Amino acid sequence: MITLSAFISQIQTLSTSINDYHYIYRSNNINTDGLRLLKSSDCALQTDSTSIIFTAIEQGLERDDLYFPVHGKTPEELRSVFGKCRYILGNFDDIDIINDIASELNKPGYLESIAIFVTPKNHKSSLESFDEAGLPLLSKRLKAADALAVRGVFFLWEMEAYQEAAATLKSIYELVKSITSLLPCRISYFNIGSCIDLFSQATLESSDDALSLIQSANLVSFLNTTSFYSRLLIS
Repeated sequence: MITLSAFISQIQTLSTSINDYHYIYRSNNINTDGLRLLKSSDCALQTDSTSIIFTAIEQGLERDDLYFPVHGKTPEELRSVFGKCRYILGNFDDIDIINDIASELNKPGYLESIAIFVTPKNHKSSLESFDEAGLPLLSKRLKAADALAVRGVFFLWEMEAYQEAAATLKSIYELVKSITSLLPCRISYFNIGSCIDLFSQATLESSDDALSLIQSANLVSFLNTTSFYSRLLIS
């Protein structure tokens, strides 16, 4: 993981090249001053630490700016941050666990808004995630989860050369459209992936492939404003 100061420097550079993206910093070791800096910079946080979630809330970060992956956490940890963050689910067990917790802790009739990890076709991820081919089965499981509502997608894919990454970005937009038609969901935010390093590198180069990558990022942003009107994220 990059340092917070490097992250802030990167997003300051990127904000002059790509439009309408919100930035997510990933960290399990960020202090109070760092959280204040994220808030003042209008950035979000993804963390595996419950204590950081608690501190972030105390420092004024909003629930919609705090993302907490579910896999590998104990039921006690998951309950402790209920209502303070947005869960990200990556497998069917995650669905069952969070559905049970939401049924227990939410008011009757309320649905817990969640995000899901999705790996696009022809890509791999080291994290637990749903793959594109498994979306129909995921749809069935989500329809049976009566306390959950999918509102976000975090895409996981490995870094590539600029040309291949540009093509992946375009396919991700099409995949979002497929997800909205296949799953019982209304997507209000999606994270195109952990691309900040790759994009930052591309902004420093003048090659055609680097330019194509930046153009693809802006195309996704433009298409989002004409159809989904979702919060567009990048980490």
